Amino acid sequence: MAGIKNDTPTKEIILANEVKFRLSTLRLVRQWKEEFYKGKWSEVNKNDALKALIEMLAENYETTVEIHMDKDIIDSYDSMNKTIHLNSANPSIVTALHEFAHHLKGSSEITACKWSIWLFIKTFPQAYGKLIWDKHMLVREKL
Repeated sequence: MAGIKNDTPTKEIILANEVKFRLSTLRLVRQWKEEFYKGKWSEVNKNDALKALIEMLAENYETTVEIHMDKDIIDSYDSMNKTIHLNSANPSIVTALHEFAHHLKGSSEITACKWSIWLFIKTFPQAYGKLIWDKHMLVREKL
């Protein structure tokens, strides 16, 4: 149909062009990684850690965002209320980055996927190498 924008991300679209980030963003995520992730991810409260990551990113981009976590909600971003909703039963760094990308960049699914996945690739290269693509999402391989 004419006039309808195709905003369906694919692995190929996401990886086609590298996303550039502020040096402060890369430093911040690497700092967070040292504090909460490296050798500690199995021991930390992942929801508190992800909340800290989003708060640090929000400060870096001089924006404010509410963060709600609950085991019964679907990961999403509510632009009207500037609220990130994360499912606390399934904490995910990529998902937290993705929903923050919606806060920062708007409703485009392609833009949010590109921003979050490229940031993850650049700051978590080893973890990225252990994930597999399921359509446009990075997931752990099911054993």
